[in-house]
Amino acid sequence: MAEKGKTPEPDLDLSLKSPADPEEPSNKVLSLDEAIDFELKHGYVDSSVDLKKLKRTISNRLSAQRTYIKRNEYIAELEKKVKDLEVIHR
Repeated sequence: MAEKGKTPEPDLDLSLKSPADPEEPSNKVLSLDEAIDFELKHGYVDSSVDLKKLKRTISNRLSAQRTYIKRNEYIAELEKKVKDLEVIHR
């Protein structure tokens, strides 16, 4: 039940997925401006959403994407080192 005087939270179900482009690496993260333009252009966001809240939400999601990519690259690097060491010690 919504409280008096409060507006309901907008649905900020953002995709932040860049269009598939074989020329670009799959782990490219959009800039904040690119992501905002993409979301507004493709209609994933209601136009009445507060721009400041939208910017903060997208910024947080982009940060999470960068962290995810960085972590996966680090794990892949460690796995490669393990394989290299296993080959050396055989």
